[in-house]
Amino acid sequence: MRYKATATVEGHIHLDRGISFQKKDLVFEFVVGQDNRLERITIWKDIIGKDIEKYRGEIYRKDGIIHINMGGDAELEEKIINEFRLLESNLSFISRGALKKIDWENVEEEFISQNEEEKQIVTVYSFKSSKGKYLRTKAKINERVLEHYVIEGQKYDELAIPKAFWREGFNHHKNGQYIQAFYNYYFIIEGFYANGKTGKKEVLKEFSRSKELLHVLNKTLEKFDEKNRHGKKLRSMLEEINCASNNAGLSKLLFRVRGRVHHFSNKSRKTVGTPFNQKEFETIVLIGGYISCLAIGYREVKINNS
Repeated sequence: MRYKATATVEGHIHLDRGISFQKKDLVFEFVVGQDNRLERITIWKDIIGKDIEKYRGEIYRKDGIIHINMGGDAELEEKIINEFRLLESNLSFISRGALKKIDWENVEEEFISQNEEEKQIVTVYSFKSSKGKYLRTKAKINERVLEHYVIEGQKYDELAIPKAFWREGFNHHKNGQYIQAFYNYYFIIEGFYANGKTGKKEVLKEFSRSKELLHVLNKTLEKFDEKNRHGKKLRSMLEEINCASNNAGLSKLLFRVRGRVHHFSNKSRKTVGTPFNQKEFETIVLIGGYISCLAIGYREVKINNS
């Protein structure tokens, strides 16, 4: 059986022709299109012997819903993703930026059976998962609401920049760019509640003085409780920095994450932000987006009531 992973290429790298190379047990194929522009890269490996059993899957119906259990080799998949990442960094550099991206976050996987016996093992022959771009929203705006924001919109002028940060944050968030999203969400929190302070001690002191922020943080802890995976992840992150699951602990966590994504060291044992580990920040970004959205909402209510 052959396992293939294909990633699309964004950019303007041109080759003389489509070409392939072998690196130990992996084969790299570079596929060109019009004008010999590099469009796709496929990395494949022949799966032999007992390893084929890892790809055994099944399709079944339960409670009227079709379920698909796919087999696979997580270690091989991670190995190939790392190869895509390395290629992305190297090709971008040697092409002086002509490569924009190798979409290794959304690879198309293919499982090619070589005989009838393998066809009985593999139930899904092609699969593509989109790890980013999943927060797709659709909204219908009431005519009265739209009229209000046209006629009365100027009274929310002080919130124009925070809302712009939220929009930028949400756009990064839905594209899986969690580190960039966190920056924008944190700027809202910092702008509302840090009162111009930047040092840890001063910022946390200002945070603790705001009744509005403490209320928002308590609402957030209630929303992300231990019954859902993000709530569990949040508690794990709080434990990692020896903080209680309360508003003071959450304030400290937000400040800590802001530092981690703003600085980088190869020697750090802590999770710091890189272009390759965006997924590590998914939970804290979701929480940061929730906090900043609530904060803007409370400010709108204050303006309406003034």
